[in-house]
Amino acid sequence: LYGAAWPEGNFIYLCGGGGSASSGIKNRLVVLESKDGQLTDQVADHHFGQDCPMRLAVSPSGKCIVLAMGAGGIRRLELDARGKVPKVTDATGELAERLASEVRGEVRCLAFAPSGDQLALGWVDGGLRVVDWPSLRTRLDCTGPLKLKDGVRDVDMAPGARAHQVAVVLDNGSAELWDWESGELLCRAGLARGEFKSDAVMTVTGPNHTSTHPLPKALHGAQFTRLRYAPLAPIVAPNGQPVASGSGAAAQPPQGAAAAPAPTSLYALMNNRSGCFITVWEVRPGGGGLVLERWRKVGDVPGACLDVARSGQHLAVGTSEGAAMVLSTFNLCPVRVNPKAHMVFSTGICFAADSKHALSISADASATVVPALPPPRQGGQVQRVFKLLLIALTLAMTIFLFVMRELKDRGHYGLWLWTQQLLGRDTSAFEAQL
Repeated sequence: LYGAAWPEGNFIYLCGGGGSASSGIKNRLVVLESKDGQLTDQVADHHFGQDCPMRLAVSPSGKCIVLAMGAGGIRRLELDARGKVPKVTDATGELAERLASEVRGEVRCLAFAPSGDQLALGWVDGGLRVVDWPSLRTRLDCTGPLKLKDGVRDVDMAPGARAHQVAVVLDNGSAELWDWESGELLCRAGLARGEFKSDAVMTVTGPNHTSTHPLPKALHGAQFTRLRYAPLAPIVAPNGQPVASGSGAAAQPPQGAAAAPAPTSLYALMNNRSGCFITVWEVRPGGGGLVLERWRKVGDVPGACLDVARSGQHLAVGTSEGAAMVLSTFNLCPVRVNPKAHMVFSTGICFAADSKHALSISADASATVVPALPPPRQGGQVQRVFKLLLIALTLAMTIFLFVMRELKDRGHYGLWLWTQQLLGRDTSAFEAQL
């Protein structure tokens, strides 16, 4: 499995295959149903012959699926999820012909803008393009002689009507932010290289500035692997109170005042020799670059994939050894961890549209659901056991004292005296009477 999406509703879409016919594994899109976070058997599929789908994205409207194909280019499937079983059909007509003729080469990653009006495509050779969807009007074209310095590993688009930003991670471990409306590079961030090469310093280059930022010791040598823009939702503390804003969620200015550009945040998965880290970066407006806000180590092995929930409250991470985890955006601490979600490395991870579960997929063709809520506390069970033991001990003492009193009343003083002495009571006066 190479691609996954969990849009509105109970259906999950997975893609993958074995490539050539000799592998014996069919190249197809599979539709699964989820009931209360549990996966059922497939309810539908769509075959692609000898061409393996490598990535997929479902449009925010839920009306189509776009797939990056192993043989190059992208394909669009029409999606009708109104019935009991979703119907998936090949797109036909002018759009299908234009996709075949205008989008060529190996597309490694793709992402819709939250509005669904734009689609970003990243190529393995370093090409980057943003087009209006579905007209395919080009808004940003960094292909051919304008392609980026290395292959595009990951791509994401910023939320908000005014946030004309697209962020990419390159194979060399650097990250770039572009304004797809103006075509301007906003900033490029990566470990210091060239004459001042250092694994302890992050260099951020913008159109009119270059700055260096010392990294915490634990992040020395860390490179960008995946990134996601923070959604338009507040970060919520465990007590339910909002404590910070996500992208574009800044307070509204007073009436009549000029509206300052809202700050934007990026979540980035970074790897170095010691493991993987979640880092949170503030995107300064007007090409002001990136500033590291906070970070946390989340694993001792490299991270492979990342997603952020629409609610803005959780992150999901898959690792190179098949672990899957859900983290809180409030403190970046784990909420749920499945250390053996897969037998081999994770190839993708995504949240359900309702943000209650994350779905992790792997190259071993397995898919696993990880709840986004903490597991039930064991303290309640221990407390119940303690109460039962206390009740049993009280009952035993009551019975014991009752038996001792009966023995005394019937003249069996020896055992009663021994019991009183064991309890530390003075029995000399009673013994004198005897």
